Parts: sequence; C-alpha cells; structure tokens
Amino acid sequence: MKKYNREIKITVFLVSISVLILVILGGFFLYQHIQEENKAYLLLYDNNIWEIDNGNITDVIDQNKINDLLRTKEFEIYSQNQFVTKSKIQFINSTWKYPSNKGATFIKYPMVAYTGPGSIEVANTKIETLEEKDYEILNQFTKEKGYTLDQNTNFTYVEKTSFDFDLDGKEETFYAVTNLYDSYDEITEETRSFQIVLYYDEENSQVLSNDYVPKNEERKDNITAHQIISIIKLPNEEKYGIVLNKYKSMGELNICPTLYLYQNDHYEQVKTCKEMES
Repeated sequence: MKKYNREIKITVFLVSISVLILVILGGFFLYQHIQEENKAYLLLYDNNIWEIDNGNITDVIDQNKINDLLRTKEFEIYSQNQFVTKSKIQFINSTWKYPSNKGATFIKYPMVAYTGPGSIEVANTKIETLEEKDYEILNQFTKEKGYTLDQNTNFTYVEKTSFDFDLDGKEETFYAVTNLYDSYDEITEETRSFQIVLYYDEENSQVLSNDYVPKNEERKDNITAHQIISIIKLPNEEKYGIVLNKYKSMGELNICPTLYLYQNDHYEQVKTCKEMES
C-alpha cells in the first residue's frame, strides 16, 4: 500500500512538472507570437525589407524569414503615391509584383508597401518646378557653403514638393537639389558640384544635407544626390516623414532608400540602405 501511494505521488509530481513545462512553453510561444504580431515591415523602392520593432528599424537579412513574410503577410501597396491594393507581394525578376487576375501585376515606382499594426498614410504629392522665390529660399542656406543658385544653374536633379508635413494647416516645402557634375557659378567664377536637401518651414526650417565641391578641390568621395520618393506617415507618428533615394554617379551607388522621421523637434535619418551604413 505504501509503495502504491509512493508511485501515485511520483506520478502526480511528474504530471505536474509536465503540465508546468507545457504552460511555460505555451506562454513563451504566445509571447513570441504577440511580439511578432506587434512588428511591422516596410518595403521602399528596392528589394530590401525593413523591420520596425518598438521604434527600431533594421534590415531583414534572413532569407527564410523574408520568404515566410512574403508567403504569409498581406501588404498595403502604394504605387506612385497612390493606394493600389492590400495583397501578398512577390519579388520576381528584380521587380515587385502582386497577384492579380492577370497573373502578377508590376508595381510602378515609386512604391511603398507596409504590413503590421495600424495603417500607413502616403501623401499623393507631385514634383513641382522651381520658381524665383525658391531660388531666394535656397540661397539663404547655400551661401553658407559659398555657392548660389539661379535659373541658369545646371542641375542633375531638382526636386521640390509641398505638403502639410507637420499637420498645422499650412504647407511646408521640401527641396532636394543636386548637380553631380561641374556647373559654372558667375559669382565665384568657378565650376563646382553641389547638393542641398532642405525642409523649409517659415518658423522652423532645417537643412538635412548641404555639400559643395569646387572643381579644384580634391575629394576622395563624390557628391551624393538625393531624390524624393515618397512622403509617408507611419502608425503612431504625429507628423509625416520623407523617403529619399541617395545616389552617387559612376555606378558607385544607384538605389539607397533613406527614411527621415520627425523626432525631437527636427527631422532625423532613422534608416538608410546597408551600403551607406557600412
């Protein structure tokens, strides 16, 4: 009888331990599931996928994870700053596509795709032409570097877009102006290359980048151009951010999506391509 009771106690103990282990494992996997569900994923312009986890943005480099995301997740897809559909997404022959009754539909650039908690907003803005007042605005900041711009200036890229970035009811202007090659400056009587990225707000302007290289100055690197891709508002962000593509000539760097978000009262670069981070 004593032996029988002892066996029962051992059995109960082992069963209790087993149940406890199952509860712990179940809780762990539930926690992992909740953590994964709280993560978001963002695709911008190229074949890189970014993971957003509690405000931190990193590259997804594990190919198995990438395959799993593309197999299981539906993305909000924006093409040329307009919402297209919510669908699974595929990377086929170096382009992003989504399944449709036509088989697979190509997503025209610029593109943004998002999956995760909440929804993103993508502003349907257009690239505008520089006017005389824009040169006056830009020159307030280029003069600090020793160069000025006018209607005769040669540009590789000249991009301007206006939008209410900070949701105060008034439009601000974002400029991305670059000349990768030599351009003559009548004031300094020399040729030079330059670039400036400017967020212009009458009350709180900010230069994100400003570079100037006289022709006779030796530089180990060259000017980095910036192109405006999209203006986006991520979930839980109070203001709109901007996505730029960084570009260098001579094939050194062609596609490099870079995200700026409004943090600590100014725009900060929160993520760029692996090539620029290394």
